[in-house]
Order: sequence, then structure tokens, then C-alpha cells
Amino acid sequence: AYTPAVGESYRGGIVAYVLQSGDPGYEASTPHGIIAATVDQSTSTGWASTNATLTQLNNGTALGTGLANTNRIIAADAINNAAVSATAYNGGGYTDWYLPSQEEIRKLYGIRSIINFSGFYWTSSEAISSSPLTHAVYVRTDAINSNYDIGKKYSTSTYY
Repeated sequence: AYTPAVGESYRGGIVAYVLQSGDPGYEASTPHGIIAATVDQSTSTGWASTNATLTQLNNGTALGTGLANTNRIIAADAINNAAVSATAYNGGGYTDWYLPSQEEIRKLYGIRSIINFSGFYWTSSEAISSSPLTHAVYVRTDAINSNYDIGKKYSTSTYY
């Protein structure tokens, strides 16, 4: 099977990461991975229209959880938010885009210069440190391995 290379244009975006043995969803005979959009979807979209607990994901930060997180966000709050913007994107004619989880978005760091990955970006993960879960996780590209959280209505840049 063909395995696209990291940094390569593929399926409407740029390959950011190819799943490795041990990663959730890895299949030796069928390569899978993370593709980043070539453009930011918004520079001022909130995570949700409210700061309330919406999804109670608790552990939705891992590699492979972004799509399920995105679907839960939209089911709970389908008003103009980062998850809705992500799923509305149709880069390359594909309609399977979603808001990445905390660990998925960290995989974009390796190709940051190719995709202009710079600033603050929402993830689809709720902040476990917040009880109840009234905050969401965002990343700063200058501190990619740090966790940050803020109220869900806060507007920050988004990337999917």
C-alpha cells in the first residue's frame, strides 16, 4: 500500500503524521495518519457558544479521539464554533475534516513551517483540570508540549 510522506500534499491537505505501530488505529497493511488543512479556518471562533460543560469527554485528549470529540461538541452545541468550522471545511473536496484532539494537534508541530502553524489553536479536548468541564484545551505553537485551558467562549485562533 502507498504510504504518503510527512510534509506531502495529500487528500486536500498536508500529511502531518503517519500512524506508527502502537498508535490507536494503526494497521500495518493500510497506512493512516493526520492531515492538516493548508489554511486556518478562523482567527476568532470560540470553542463553543457557552462555557458550560458540553461533552464530558474527560479522556478525549489522546491520539485518535479528535473525531469523536468533534461529533460530541456539535451534538451538544451546533452554533458557530470551532468544531462546526472544522467539519464545514472541504479542502481538496474532502468532507471528513474535524477538530483535532490535544495529542493530534501536537503532531502538526513537525510541519509547522509548511502549514504556517503559528499562534493559538483550539483542540477538541476539554480541560480535565476544570471541574465541571467548563474549559477547553488550546495549544500555543511556541510551547507545543504545554497544556493550556480557557473558558470555552473565549475566541482564539483555530486550526484543523
